[in-house]
Amino acid sequence: MKVCSHCFAQNEDSVRFCPECGKALAYDCPDHHLRPGTVLKGQYQLGAAIGEGGFGITYIARDLQLNLTVAIKEFYPHDFVTRGSHTKNITVLTRGHEIFRLGKKKFLEEAQILASLDEVSGIVDVIGFFEENNTAYIVMKYLRGETLKQYLKRVGKISFLDAYRLLRPVMESLSKVHEMGMIHRDIAPDNIMLTKGGAKLLDFGAAHDVFSEDERSLSVMIKRGYSPFEQYARASQSNQGPWTDVYALCATLFHCIVGRAPEEALIRLQAPDAPLSFDGVAVDPQIRAVLTKGLSVRPEQRFQSMRELIAALDGVVSTMIHPIPPDPVPPVGKAKSARILRTVGIVLLVLAAILLGVLIYLQNTAPQETAAVLPALAQQAAAGTGAPGMGA
Repeated sequence: MKVCSHCFAQNEDSVRFCPECGKALAYDCPDHHLRPGTVLKGQYQLGAAIGEGGFGITYIARDLQLNLTVAIKEFYPHDFVTRGSHTKNITVLTRGHEIFRLGKKKFLEEAQILASLDEVSGIVDVIGFFEENNTAYIVMKYLRGETLKQYLKRVGKISFLDAYRLLRPVMESLSKVHEMGMIHRDIAPDNIMLTKGGAKLLDFGAAHDVFSEDERSLSVMIKRGYSPFEQYARASQSNQGPWTDVYALCATLFHCIVGRAPEEALIRLQAPDAPLSFDGVAVDPQIRAVLTKGLSVRPEQRFQSMRELIAALDGVVSTMIHPIPPDPVPPVGKAKSARILRTVGIVLLVLAAILLGVLIYLQNTAPQETAAVLPALAQQAAAGTGAPGMGA
């Protein structure tokens, strides 16, 4: 029987592709990765790598005690360590011992902070952490779904309201993480997983400030279009904080509604006051204003906290869902209407008075005219002439 390195399904020896996940059963493992089947802490059996960054490798794994699929992130800063294909231990390069020590310490601190946020919905759940093979590991809940990057590649772009509803739990979670003194520094569509339970932010980068001390690690710090310009500088020379994550979150929101990432921060720095280009996409002026502030090249001009960004976006959404009613008739208009009504009333009263006078006049003159006509008729009758208009 063959065990699939990608989903742990059991397959017949003659099968080439796993019917469970559709992936090839033959797995070409990179030399510096741990081999599928490796057991860590006597509990976690590794499968294939499912992600790799500048200072970490993430594997799918099986918890042999609980019979659960999990994800395990290994601390592996590429610029400072190496590992042969036939060993589990990593070797720290001579020039990197102090940086590696500080980085591993930060890595474990990250795990402790994330483990304490188990009730926060917008970040991946941390189950545990431990040290082994001369490095450290974080055990996380395995998430089934697709990344926001994969989703946007399929659909192109989505509406602002859809993007807001999708990312708001992530923003709430980041706000709580910031309150604990930690920032992510690597927010982008490929680090947001879309699951049945909503969007989850992956791969916190607490060790970034340590590794940015070495210029050769610069490339692992940057995600073009999403990283603000302060991340391009060495940690000792940059001013990073919650506003750094604000920029990356707004860049992700921008990508959702425009269909691409904003222009790279270093390029925008050449004309920092130039307006954002929305590529002709119809974007509400209020949304433009929020994104323009959140994506300001200058850190001090951005929202200074994730809570400020949330409040601004909530305000925009509130006016879109419950539009502000039109202003009532202004006082000037009311006064004009009142004058017209008074004029009409006066005219009607005058007409009524004239009509009443006519009626009274007719009542007074009618008896006199009748009295004058009757004697003439009587005289005509006596003379035998008949009534007027009648024959003899």
